[in-house]
Amino acid sequence: MEQEMSIPVNHDDFIHDIAYNFYGTRLATCGSDKCIKIWDWNKQTGLWILNESILAHESSVVRLSWAHPEFGQVLASCSLDRTVKIWMEHEPSAKAGGSRWTCVSKIVDSSGVVHSVAFAPEYTSLI
Repeated sequence: MEQEMSIPVNHDDFIHDIAYNFYGTRLATCGSDKCIKIWDWNKQTGLWILNESILAHESSVVRLSWAHPEFGQVLASCSLDRTVKIWMEHEPSAKAGGSRWTCVSKIVDSSGVVHSVAFAPEYTSLI
């Protein structure tokens, strides 16, 4: 029997997208509060634990996409601010302000709003 549960996502506005990683052990949410929140599944407690909250864009974040795990923990986001950003998880450092997630690439050439983002299949690589 399946059990239904709620996740206290703590976004300050509408949630626009939810994306699971390849294995279903990690969840990313985004919304009108300009934030991305990364959640990890805890097998012992059966709960989603907040890993990171990122002020990601200058406007609403509307879509997320995880890369294949062979490329590491890589997440793409797009926003109404007309940008696409690629985020990568690293070990926390003082230089990054303690954040585990850093923006490693930003695409700003769009002349209009970007409504969707997706990675190609893993056999085509990231580039």
